[in-house]
Amino acid sequence: MPGRPRTKFKRVDELAVRIHAFCDDLYALMPRQYDERPSGDPLCELWRAAMSGAAEAWRTLHELRQRLGEKAKIDGGL
Repeated sequence: MPGRPRTKFKRVDELAVRIHAFCDDLYALMPRQYDERPSGDPLCELWRAAMSGAAEAWRTLHELRQRLGEKAKIDGGL
């Protein structure tokens, strides 16, 4: 990987913190009735798709963060 592993880790770590906060904010904003998955409601499907996409982005970024941490020999949890 070109560049400095510790610098890459630090930047990805900062993004992981920001996307985690984004997921929390999005979940807080989503109306609770959409948590229950009412069938046939297109707005519910969009809310749930947004939550799913945000969560998948966080999971992927978290995995990248872990791998960069291993490469840079940094032990840190999020």
